[in-house]
Amino acid sequence: MDSEFNAYIDGFNLYKGSLATRPYLKWLDLRSWCENQIPGFSLRSVFYFTSRVKRRFDSDKAPERQHLYLRALEKSGVEIAYGRTRKSSKWHRLTSAERVEVIHPELKSNLGLTQFSINSSFRRSQPDLPKAQVTFYEEKGTDVNLASYLLRDAYKNKFSASLIVSGDADLVTPIRFAHEAGQHIKVLIPNSGQRISALRSVCDEILVIDPEQLFLHQLPYFYKSPSGAVIQRPSSWR
Repeated sequence: MDSEFNAYIDGFNLYKGSLATRPYLKWLDLRSWCENQIPGFSLRSVFYFTSRVKRRFDSDKAPERQHLYLRALEKSGVEIAYGRTRKSSKWHRLTSAERVEVIHPELKSNLGLTQFSINSSFRRSQPDLPKAQVTFYEEKGTDVNLASYLLRDAYKNKFSASLIVSGDADLVTPIRFAHEAGQHIKVLIPNSGQRISALRSVCDEILVIDPEQLFLHQLPYFYKSPSGAVIQRPSSWR
């Protein structure tokens, strides 16, 4: 067994936990960042699990920004495994009758009539709570894909270590199986607020990601791929 490792990155978990509120970190060079995470082992492959984001409104440029980043990742040697994004609308119960907590941007008071209407809705729904129809964008398949790739490689017995970037407790069982197959497992948690006790019990190392380390591993503003293609960092990612 070679002293090499693969990295398996839950893109949505990493984004929500470490990048969403830090635009200056979003142009992350995944290979560079992963290379020295397991001392004594050399990095073989980086697998990035994500799905294409959907446009939420006419001027939404998120799909274009994501496309640029995914192109840069692929050119840098990262293998991307796609799930899917599902848009759905659901009715959910409100948890508060306060006008400022019901909708954002905040509803105007209209001389108290808006709050009066909300209070009326709460009274008419008793003993239940009033509902609002909400649009959801759900990423599907990422955790299943990550688990499948991890176990495929663990049981092939080609590598002696795996780096997993996710705080998703649903991965506890596949990580445990990979560890039982002889893998040295290190888990990087994107957010200190994620519950990690279950993950801690099935791996050799577990750490919360340090944003300062991500800052040290950004792609060049104008990324030039080995084939000569130039990809520019989105202007809002600063």
